[in-house]
Amino acid sequence: MTDALTSTTSERAKASAWKLATTTLPAAAKVPSQYVSKNGSPSGPKYDFCLPAEHAALSLLPEVREPALSLFTELGIPWHAGIQGGPGNHLLSSQVQCVNALGQMVADPDRIIRAFGPILGTVEVHQIEPDRWLTFEYIGPGDYLNEAVGGKKTRGANCTSLDAAFLHTTNTGIRELVLVEWKYTEHYGRRIVKPAKDAVRYK
Repeated sequence: MTDALTSTTSERAKASAWKLATTTLPAAAKVPSQYVSKNGSPSGPKYDFCLPAEHAALSLLPEVREPALSLFTELGIPWHAGIQGGPGNHLLSSQVQCVNALGQMVADPDRIIRAFGPILGTVEVHQIEPDRWLTFEYIGPGDYLNEAVGGKKTRGANCTSLDAAFLHTTNTGIRELVLVEWKYTEHYGRRIVKPAKDAVRYK
C-alpha cells in the first residue's frame, strides 16, 4: 500500500508539472481546481492536478480529443466522473490516460502493430468495429456474464467492460481478440465480503 500511495503522490506531482508547462492548455485551464465527483459537484480543496470543470475535456490530448469525444458519444459510453458529456477533470483518470495513450490506434492499425507486435507477436490487425481498429469500453456482442438489465447493457457502466480491445493475427497465425485492462494509480484494500452482492456476482 505504501508503494501505491508513493506512486500516486509522484504521478500527481508529474501531472501538476505538466499542467503548468504544457502549451496545449490555455492559462485559464492551469489554475488549481476542485475535483468534480460522480455526483457532478465540486468538493474539497483545490488541486494542481485537477482542471477547471469548464476545461475538463482538455485532459484529452489534442490529437485524440475530438475523435474520442465523438466515439464515446456515438457509442453511448459514459466518462468516469464525466462533465457535460466529456471526461472528468482529474488528470490521473485511468480512462483518460488510456484514451490518450491508445486513442490514435482507433484509426491507425500500424500503431497497434508497432506497440504490441514485439509483445504479442501482432502482425495484422482487423477491424473490431466498422472503421475502427481499436475500441474502448468493449463489451462484445453477447451477454456472456448475465449482466444485461432488461436485455440491454451499457458500455462502460454497470457491466463488465474492457478498457480497450482490438482484434489481431499473431506471427503464429492465431487470430485473437486482445482485451486491455488499464490502471494508472489505483490501489485496492482487502475486499469486504457482501453476501447479497456476491450472490449476484456468482450468478
